Amino acid sequence: MDAADTEISLSQYWYILKRRWLPASVIFFGTLLLVSFWGARQTPIYEAEGKLRFKGQDSTSALTGLGDELGQLESLDRAESPIATEIGIMQTVPIIQQTIDNLEFKNAEGELLKPKQFLSRLDVSHERGTDILKVVYQSPQPEKAKMAVDALMAVYLEAHLLANRAEASAARLFIEKQLPNAEQNARQAEAALRRFKEENQVIALDKEASATVNFLESIQTKMTDISARIADTEAQFTTLSSRLGRNPQAALVATAVSQSSGVQQVLADYQQVEANLASERVRFHEQHPVIVDLKTKQASLDSLLRQRISNVLGAQSDSTDINPSQLNLQVGAVEANLISDYIRLDAQLRGLTDQTEALRQTEASYRQRAALLPQLEQSQRELERRLDAAQSTYSLLLERLQEVQLAENQNVGNVRIIQPAEVLDGSVSPRAKLYIVTGGMLGSLLAAAAMLLLEALDRSIKTVDEASAALDLPVLGVIPNFTHVAQPNRPSIGQRTRPIPSLVACTKMPSPASESYHMLGNNLKFLDSDHPPRIVAITSSVALEGKSMVASNLAASLSQTGQRVLLIDGDLHHPIQHWIWDYPNKQGLSNLLVGQVSVEDAIIESLPNLHLLLAGVVPPNPAALLDSQRMIDLIQLFKAQYDYVIIDTPALIGSVSAAIIEKMADGMLLVVRPKVADTTSVNYVRRLIEQSQQRVLGLVVNGTLPRYEPHSQYLSDEFYMSLNPISTREGEERNLKSMINR
Repeated sequence: MDAADTEISLSQYWYILKRRWLPASVIFFGTLLLVSFWGARQTPIYEAEGKLRFKGQDSTSALTGLGDELGQLESLDRAESPIATEIGIMQTVPIIQQTIDNLEFKNAEGELLKPKQFLSRLDVSHERGTDILKVVYQSPQPEKAKMAVDALMAVYLEAHLLANRAEASAARLFIEKQLPNAEQNARQAEAALRRFKEENQVIALDKEASATVNFLESIQTKMTDISARIADTEAQFTTLSSRLGRNPQAALVATAVSQSSGVQQVLADYQQVEANLASERVRFHEQHPVIVDLKTKQASLDSLLRQRISNVLGAQSDSTDINPSQLNLQVGAVEANLISDYIRLDAQLRGLTDQTEALRQTEASYRQRAALLPQLEQSQRELERRLDAAQSTYSLLLERLQEVQLAENQNVGNVRIIQPAEVLDGSVSPRAKLYIVTGGMLGSLLAAAAMLLLEALDRSIKTVDEASAALDLPVLGVIPNFTHVAQPNRPSIGQRTRPIPSLVACTKMPSPASESYHMLGNNLKFLDSDHPPRIVAITSSVALEGKSMVASNLAASLSQTGQRVLLIDGDLHHPIQHWIWDYPNKQGLSNLLVGQVSVEDAIIESLPNLHLLLAGVVPPNPAALLDSQRMIDLIQLFKAQYDYVIIDTPALIGSVSAAIIEKMADGMLLVVRPKVADTTSVNYVRRLIEQSQQRVLGLVVNGTLPRYEPHSQYLSDEFYMSLNPISTREGEERNLKSMINR
């Protein structure tokens, strides 16, 4: 699998949690209890706290007005506070070792503490938004904690003062040696720059050169951008021109007609009358009043449609010359937008070409001017850099000399103790809340890892999207899990009772399950409006995926629309259709193939427009019977007599009968049931279909669990009632007719 196939979105994490909540909960609460119990057994720890205040510069330099940066705390890393450097100094080994020697702290073996042991109990931090440094030491003995903080702050203050004095002395000696040379270099650089300006009569050469270069760069950037836009516009223009395939004026006319509400309203009525006329011609002859009335309406609507098209086109056409069938009356919003973009791109391309030519002329004139500037600019900048560097160095040395001389004579640093060590009330460890939070975080991580591990080990197909992606087939139907529907009592087979699917498509009240079969039937009809599949084989990858249930309910659903349907139980290995429809399996397809019964005797009329051909006696070699000329002749006979022939076939894996039957059918519906099919069986079936080059109409995902699906709201009763009010009324009419017949 590619890396992109393994990505899990946030919504998928929610469905993984719904599937794996039980082991995740056990791991989470178990970890939480263990960590909380371990924390409760820890030894109490006390904490002492002291505080130091830092100043940006010492008070002596501020009072004299000399050296504003004298004694100022700085850090090489401008992103960090200078106090972070002082924290690091306070935690160095010499400072810590001196503190231990002064306190004579010893460990359990009677030896002096190691600096590492002392540091493990020490915390030095900066209070955010202030110049205060907080020193904290933890110990099982409160007095030892207080003594450690006081001793550490005293040792640090002494080291800080000595470091400031040593740095000031070394800096003064260095500055005194460098000052005469810096003064001489500044005077020489100033004289050289003055002579250059006098000889070349330069006033503001740098500004002129900078402005010229910036303008040329701007022109080049604009030209590059316009060139890219021209290429993009030309590509779009060419693509739209080939895609429209018509004169732009004609396309605009078609767009105007298709977007006229009056034309579209009449067109919808016209199409409805045509549909009714086609439907009624099946029932009545051409002279029947119903047919005559529909033809009259059709002629009236045709005249009205021509008139409204003429009104929209205006002077461009005459209503008597308009043939609606030659006009594209239903141009979509997409094609209308393409026409608009086609005209806009033509104007945009002309404007971009003109802009490019104007920019080229401007660029040529500025490049002529810029060729005279670089040499003078280079010389002037070099002299100015020398002068700036020399003056800056001289001024800085003078300031630093005054600052370090003052720093050498002061005895006060930048740090003050504002709070001696104080022992906080109560122990700071163990903290029950902290251990609870830690346990919760650790438990969450372990629970998440366990859920992902279980999900990775589970190879079963779980959702509709996974089934469609695994087989790379369109989904024609989604059948929700309706195991809660009461199952009728069926006779037992041998000493066990076989679970029998329910005929939910025949229920009186609409439900998500029944409506899903009606929607499957509609999708099957509209797969190919010119040549819809009439011989449909229904199979699955493995057993127990509900292919027989889908076959029986689909046949019942199609028959309720007035179509003549024949349901064949082609699973001669393990037939089940006789249990579903509650008929004895004494004779059927196997008997018909060997010539024991006639077609009329073998076929049973179960419902209006629905006939059944059961499996019959289970033969010793079903594949030999199915792969015969007799079977081919029967399929052709049934195709001539019925609108749809639905064949319930065995599973693809473990049986060759399914492949034999599917070669005789117009197409195959593949049933996939989540939590039954897995990736191994699905991948095998996918390779099998590709090798045999069978026509697969699509997928039927059976037994989906709404709580696992991202779009579970579409499987609710309320959704189907609101989405298909017409289907609901049709169901009520069917129920009413059934009651009248009874």
